[in-house]
Amino acid sequence: MPQIVKPETKTKILYAAEKLFNEKGYSKTKITDIMDYCNLSTGTFYVYFKDKEMLLAEIYQPIVDSIDSIFVLSPLPKDITQSEYFTILKQEILRLSEFALKFTGELRFLLLYAYDSKFSYFPEKLQDSIHQELEKFLTIGISHGFIRNTHIPVLSKVCCGIIMTMINLLINESYKPLQGIIVQESIEIIMNGIKKI
Repeated sequence: MPQIVKPETKTKILYAAEKLFNEKGYSKTKITDIMDYCNLSTGTFYVYFKDKEMLLAEIYQPIVDSIDSIFVLSPLPKDITQSEYFTILKQEILRLSEFALKFTGELRFLLLYAYDSKFSYFPEKLQDSIHQELEKFLTIGISHGFIRNTHIPVLSKVCCGIIMTMINLLINESYKPLQGIIVQESIEIIMNGIKKI
């Protein structure tokens, strides 16, 4: 008699896997560890997933798919002042940074594991999305005369590089207590650089 598939059981397995992947790492977490955490038999796992890679895909793919919807530039007012522009730009850089930081906390294992899997495009996709969003904002700044006309792709890549360096730094547990300071200082470096151009 086939086992009954219950959405709540699948959710329970996904939650346990994400938690254990973060604590122990993907490669060190066994299917038996996940199922023991859920108080379920190992055989139940195979009712919901073909293998551990499929389980990872279930956790990972929605995050990858969400990137495009996160990076949507809100329209700026036509009569925006230079001061308002820089305030909005700073908020946007903070938003992009916080979104990227999400992967160093709850989903750190995914970012680290990505370099070794079929999801290896993910860190590149995240970086490209941040770069494109910054490029749009900087183009608006130039069109309004708030920043000097410069090579936008290079400037946005440099800004994106600072954000990604900050993210990579915060993957290291020893820097976690300094997260707020690191984020603020990184944003200030970006803002000061843009203002001086």
